[in-house]
Amino acid sequence: MIDKIGVDPESGGTHKEYSDDFFKKNTKYFDVIFIDGLHVYDQVRRDVVNSIKFLKPRGWVAIHDMLPYDALSEHVPNISPGPWFGDVWKVAFELASSAGIEFKLIKIDGGVGLFRVIDPSATLNNLESFLQPKRFEYLYENIGRLPVIEWQDAYKWIRANP
Repeated sequence: MIDKIGVDPESGGTHKEYSDDFFKKNTKYFDVIFIDGLHVYDQVRRDVVNSIKFLKPRGWVAIHDMLPYDALSEHVPNISPGPWFGDVWKVAFELASSAGIEFKLIKIDGGVGLFRVIDPSATLNNLESFLQPKRFEYLYENIGRLPVIEWQDAYKWIRANP
């Protein structure tokens, strides 16, 4: 049986609440968690930390909107007349530097981060004080430090790690 849970305080989902509130009372463990919410670093970071706590062994977490197009689509608060990504990308630097976590940033659909925990004691590397003031320019200048891959390579990676 497929068991799906969606958490959204405003529209969609099966639980009309904020993810912080959901995780405070949650007792379930998940095979797949998809994070696509508020588009701001501090909230996505909390969602990643909570997801790690409730991820089954061999489970996966996907994070949407990690590769903004430009400074306008990255700006917090949102001022973009088009797609808005926010500063979700900051958590990619934490994931890429976290021991016990395998992370890739896939060049599809605005950038989808995908990770799995390979060490049950793994935690998200905390770079908040360093990353919080950073803007799009930092991402642009340091994108080479992230494990950015094409979809074909991501597909192979996923299939090799069932």
